[in-house]
Amino acid sequence: MIFLLVSSIAGYSGKSRIIMAIGLILRKMGYKVGYFKPFGARTAFLNDRIIAAKELFGERMKLAVFNQLGGYKRSYIQSVAGKTLKENGVELIGTSPQDSVLGSLFVSEIEESLNAEFIVRPERDIMVEEVLIGAMSANAAVEHFKGNIEPAEMVVKRAKENGIPVLLVKEDTLKAVAKLEEVMGKARIKGEVKIERIKELIKNYVNVDRIIEILQLQPS
Repeated sequence: MIFLLVSSIAGYSGKSRIIMAIGLILRKMGYKVGYFKPFGARTAFLNDRIIAAKELFGERMKLAVFNQLGGYKRSYIQSVAGKTLKENGVELIGTSPQDSVLGSLFVSEIEESLNAEFIVRPERDIMVEEVLIGAMSANAAVEHFKGNIEPAEMVVKRAKENGIPVLLVKEDTLKAVAKLEEVMGKARIKGEVKIERIKELIKNYVNVDRIIEILQLQPS
């Protein structure tokens, strides 16, 4: 049996996403793949740099993938960090970009995380990719930014007509949005849309063939 350990230098960095995608891709290629999550994964070395992890694992650590990189960071990692890693015996085989679909939340997850109540429940569990607060006058904000206030009947009616979900939360608007922003950075891989998206990203941005070569895998 051949083992592939996937770890990171920070929490909520997308390890499960990468593992899931690589596993599904390898399985489709004819390899037999299993999965287990070891206890105590968040050990002290995860707070150190990759090179410190290399010193800890030695020759067992051969490859690195950077995940959820936005903007200029991908170019920097490929040109600068990739060279440094290579000098220290770690091969950079992928830099996956940040993705709004993977970072999104289903409405049901928002309901759960905010302990909210549906005023208008959608026919299907749609995804929310970003959160915005509408601008309004100071007097209106004092009233509307309070928690547990139901919208006007006309607003609810239009939401129902257009299939737009409406949630009622106990907290004020700013606290609710702060909670959502925190949860959105830790969104779970749920639903076929997200699974297919992470597979697509790994295929496009990670050298899976190099993983197969390093592990010397043989199709089952």
